[in-house]
Amino acid sequence: MNNKVLVALLFASLILASCSSNTVAEEDINFDTTELENFYLGPASEGEGKLNILAWPGYVESGLTDTLIDWVTPFEDETGCQVTFIPYSNSEEAISLTQNANFDVVATSSDVLHEFINQDLVQRINTNLLLNYSDLYEDLRKPNWATIDGKTYAVAQGRSFNSFIYQPEKFTDSLNSSDIFWQKPEIVANPIAYDLPMYIADAALYLSRTEPTLNIKNIYALDKDQFSAVIEFIKSQKNLGLNQYEDSIIAKKLIESNDYSTGLAWQSIYSELKNQGQSLEYFVPSYGTTGWVNSWVIMKNVQNINCAYKWIDWATSQSVNASISYWFGEAPANSLSCDLIFDKEHCNKFEADNVNFWSKVQYWRAPQTNCLDGRTDVECVSLDDWITTWNTL
Repeated sequence: MNNKVLVALLFASLILASCSSNTVAEEDINFDTTELENFYLGPASEGEGKLNILAWPGYVESGLTDTLIDWVTPFEDETGCQVTFIPYSNSEEAISLTQNANFDVVATSSDVLHEFINQDLVQRINTNLLLNYSDLYEDLRKPNWATIDGKTYAVAQGRSFNSFIYQPEKFTDSLNSSDIFWQKPEIVANPIAYDLPMYIADAALYLSRTEPTLNIKNIYALDKDQFSAVIEFIKSQKNLGLNQYEDSIIAKKLIESNDYSTGLAWQSIYSELKNQGQSLEYFVPSYGTTGWVNSWVIMKNVQNINCAYKWIDWATSQSVNASISYWFGEAPANSLSCDLIFDKEHCNKFEADNVNFWSKVQYWRAPQTNCLDGRTDVECVSLDDWITTWNTL
């Protein structure tokens, strides 16, 4: 029996019990009357009958990708909210699509969440209306990437991290240092890495340790001099043979063909290939790594507010969160979900329960001209400039 069938059988047996009976124990909400127009007091009652969702592929499965994988139909049957789903391929596309269509809820990555907030596209979320919110890992409740002045604008669905992968047979000893990836091309052949502007943060993280004179305190708060130094470092790395992949399909082909030695990769790539029996190991440097959190937001001009809250509660419930996390390839946000994932190694591969590990992960953030590290005497390079610069490399 293949993995998809096992996931489907597990899901089918648990889906009807997906909503937790726990109540949310949060502090009393202090309301500013000027905010009430875009803050739902609740209670979340009968749905409006429809729900428009924008999300990553794999987050909203209704049996179209695989007839055995379906957590949308049970949601529709239980709530009466008929789902319309539009997928997107990258974070910039998500922002663009929300400006030209009416969506109720959107799944967004932590690298652009603040862009949604700054552009006044989303509304504050009343987490007291979410029965499963208290089951989320503690560090995913009211984190700094999802809150402003203590106000919550997003609810975590899942998270992951970037790790250094390598072929063990090509090295005498197990690898545990990223130096060999960043600065020793004479030792390694064809190092690979992902091709996204957030790679700048990975380079900044490495330089924050090896080049203390740069004084990088926050890898998402780079002034012009720091930014220029990081870009020059990446250029030198590219000149020394760095091979970058645009998506996981290309990455997996490179790895399966053994046309690489080490690489910086999304953990989902490692997990999938490891499941297929590929000779592959990974490590995370002692100084930490970058990563991301995918979260649900409710749009400011939401048309179906009750269905929106019902969907977020459904997607973050124990069993549904387990299914989405395995299918998409990430650590679940619900602290109870690992118990229901049939592949018991899944949560180990994604370090789901390792609280100390996540404290070393610097989640993707949207760089802003107002420096995120608190500096006021300089202006930092914005996300738009990160993207523009990256596209010219």
